[in-house]
Order: sequence, then structure tokens, then C-alpha cells
Amino acid sequence: MTNGGAQFAISVDGKPRSLRDLRDTAFEAAQYLKSLNPHSEVTVLDLQTNISTPVIWKSETSPTPMKRK
Repeated sequence: MTNGGAQFAISVDGKPRSLRDLRDTAFEAAQYLKSLNPHSEVTVLDLQTNISTPVIWKSETSPTPMKRK
């Protein structure tokens, strides 16, 4: 995978999957990949500082409303 000026790399289980040039876009894409692969390790690597950040995804289920009697 060629860099092409990207600043962030997204990996799933250690395999590079995507490159992004904006931090917000990288984390949005990583969260989407994590939602598709909840049991996989998804990380965002800052290519300038070489800092890797794991992505945590929580399901967006809402609590069950209480029934009134």
C-alpha cells in the first residue's frame, strides 16, 4: 500500500486496510471498520509520530423503555 501523502494508517488485526490524511476521517473510518469487525483489533497509526491508537466500539443500542402500569 503506497502512502500518497496520508498521515494515518488504519489496520485490522495488524493488516493495513486504509490510509487517511485527516485525523477525524481516520477515526470515523476506523470506528466503522470496528463496528463491522467487533472482535478484531482495529488501530489507527499516526505515520508522523508512529503512535498507534486502538479503536474501541460500543454498540449504539438504546436502553429498553420502562412500561407504565
